[in-house]
Amino acid sequence: KDMVNVLNTEDVKVNILVLNCSPKAKSNSQVPMDAAIAEIQKMPGVNIDTFYFAGKKLEFCRHCLNYCNQHLTCMYKDDFDEFKAKWLWADGIVWVSPVYHMGPPAKARSVLDRLSEVEFHTVHKRNLSEGCGYVYPKFSKAVGAIVHGATRYGGQEITIQYYVNHSVLMDCFPVSGDMPECYLGAAGHSPSREALENDASFLKSAASVGRRVVETAKIFKAGLMLTCDSMEENWFPSKETIGAMDKEGFISRMTDS
Repeated sequence: KDMVNVLNTEDVKVNILVLNCSPKAKSNSQVPMDAAIAEIQKMPGVNIDTFYFAGKKLEFCRHCLNYCNQHLTCMYKDDFDEFKAKWLWADGIVWVSPVYHMGPPAKARSVLDRLSEVEFHTVHKRNLSEGCGYVYPKFSKAVGAIVHGATRYGGQEITIQYYVNHSVLMDCFPVSGDMPECYLGAAGHSPSREALENDASFLKSAASVGRRVVETAKIFKAGLMLTCDSMEENWFPSKETIGAMDKEGFISRMTDS
């Protein structure tokens, strides 16, 4: 906190990960994704990264408890490791997703299941070795969801709730866009790509979700900067693994990307 002015939003650098959950290479999800990224790029002190589920090899969670607990990683070696590294790197997450049968596409569901399972077993293993009670990390990431469906009332808010629920499970903070158009998140109707491109209200909401994620991520990070001397270690999980809390690392990286 001696290195930066946390009252100046430009000094609080944040990493924002925008995810395109569609399994299709040329997906309609790119339209609201572009709207969110364009808004995020207007804001100072932001590093943006993306992850596309299209073309990724992602196995489903088999609930392999013994393997997770022993090795602190998933038994399947695929593109989940890339997803996990980017998720841990980010201060804010923006999910952009189509509706698949009243919920996220299967690949998106798979990484949510695997991320939760691996990280909880990492915590369990560490706590057993240290002989302490359960001390879970507080990831404190700002998380927003932008969802579109082929029918006007085709499960958009249910799908948004899926991402919101996972953010709470991982001790993150769900945020919405601007009210009153955007409640849980941005919800759009996508009978065609042209319809999405011409839906000014939805794209405005998508942009507001991106902006709110950045704003909230900056507020959280500034708060941790100001209080890092007095906060518990579990507020500072390392970006590599939650097997170790990393307050000193956080302090040294306060001005880093």
